[in-house]
Amino acid sequence: MKNQLSEFFETKKKLFYHLVLSSLTKIIAISSLYIYAKILTKGEIGQIAFIQAIVVFLIAIISFQIPGSVFRYSLEKKYQNTSFWITEQSSYFFYISLFLFFLSFFYTSLIIQVLLLCLIQISTQTKLELVRTSSDKNNYFVIIFFQVFFSVILTSITLFLYKDIFNGVLVYILFEYLSWSIALFICSKKISNLKKEKKFKSQFKKEHLVDHLKYGLYLIPTALAWSLILQGPLVLTKFFFNEEVVAKFAISNRMPQIIFILGVLIIQIIGKNLILEYQKNSLNYCKKFFKYCLYWLVYSLCLSIIIYFINYFIILNIFPSYQITNMGQFLQFFNAFLLSNFSFIGFFYQVRKSLKFSAISSTLAATIGVIFGFSFGSFYGLEGILIGMTLGLLIGLISRYIEVSKFIYEKLSKKNN
Repeated sequence: MKNQLSEFFETKKKLFYHLVLSSLTKIIAISSLYIYAKILTKGEIGQIAFIQAIVVFLIAIISFQIPGSVFRYSLEKKYQNTSFWITEQSSYFFYISLFLFFLSFFYTSLIIQVLLLCLIQISTQTKLELVRTSSDKNNYFVIIFFQVFFSVILTSITLFLYKDIFNGVLVYILFEYLSWSIALFICSKKISNLKKEKKFKSQFKKEHLVDHLKYGLYLIPTALAWSLILQGPLVLTKFFFNEEVVAKFAISNRMPQIIFILGVLIIQIIGKNLILEYQKNSLNYCKKFFKYCLYWLVYSLCLSIIIYFINYFIILNIFPSYQITNMGQFLQFFNAFLLSNFSFIGFFYQVRKSLKFSAISSTLAATIGVIFGFSFGSFYGLEGILIGMTLGLLIGLISRYIEVSKFIYEKLSKKNN
């Protein structure tokens, strides 16, 4: 009994530590654009925000969702050796990015810049996911924190000291790339140690590789849809307006993103335990799922209200030149609230390894959001773009709720019969 109690508190302590470290990481990442906005012009801020958005789109496609498949399948013993093999092969993404990095010194191009950032992140994230699932230590969260801290601190210091000498966008790209590269080398070292300590092997098995790729391919529409949902409004803003308006949108939308990001962090931290719980007793998990959804709705609503007023103070008093309309600000927060709940219900698909409807509902929400965002944006500007995304998220959320309800009802009915 004492051992079980000790193990329980140790687990809770570790989860709390992970949440704190992850939250601190995201706070630094979110604060970075605020810091840069005090140094750089609105045009440069708009460029950085646009590069970040395009990188998200490219990762969704080019990665084949390898990191996601490695995370899910490396939790199952029979797939672990193949997961190690796939992770080693992901280093080729890094080699290509390194070539592009040196090429960028001689030929400046937006395509090269976003590609080199995209490829280095794919390689590093794949290795990070293996570290997360194969190690009981805090390595994953510490490495992520280091990457963000290193990038933001060195970028900020360089911009403060040499803002009149160096191009702000190029400084951001330089340290972002270097930080991901260092994180990659740390991950490689950790993976090498794991192979020695736990006697894992890097082993190619065709059938296991096919399972990884099929899972990843199912994730691509979902990931692409998510990138449209998250970055689509900013890209549409860039389409209709100049980079200064993009900068205003990016800064005013920074705090609303916390609502969604904190939700992702919590799911990321408890995700492994939820998957293991489902594998142990799927029926019991299904019985409790809608209770979890209700708790999540209340949590995200309270968080949205609190952060809304914090953001109002920050924009009004610190960044007044980046202020958008009150309606636009409200819609940014409402969409973040919907996103958080949309994401939580969507994790149920990952838990049961049934991603078909996840892809359908995500694509539905993204497509409706972008189409209506584009249509309304033509007439109502920024608010129209955001209203279009609100419609997409509402329809996507309702469709997910209906499908998950149907699945749980059928599962419980079979058990009762």
